[in-house]
Amino acid sequence: MKKSLFMFLMVVLTAFLLISCSRVQDIEEPTKGELKGVKLEKLDGIPAEYGALVGVTANPQYHRWAQLWFQDDNGTIRVVSVGFFDQKMLENVTVIPRRLSDNSRLQKNRHLKIEIG
Repeated sequence: MKKSLFMFLMVVLTAFLLISCSRVQDIEEPTKGELKGVKLEKLDGIPAEYGALVGVTANPQYHRWAQLWFQDDNGTIRVVSVGFFDQKMLENVTVIPRRLSDNSRLQKNRHLKIEIG
């Protein structure tokens, strides 16, 4: 009797697992609003065309890393991650393009300059 009860429970459990499984969604192409990423060609410096350093942030979960925020003359923002303890840069750079609306007050001042120091 124990063996038949065990077999019954195994069949029920297997049926439950098969019914509850669902297909994993396919990875889709980036949609509107997703940011573009690029890779640094060389990891020995930050390209001058990235513009001025306008901010530095850190995430407590990654306490050995900081994100350097750069803004070029067109207003495009690029975020570079730097490991200041290991003295390394990640090759992945997040690019945030700037777009001005027709009625924007920022048309004359294309970007914000923040002085650090």
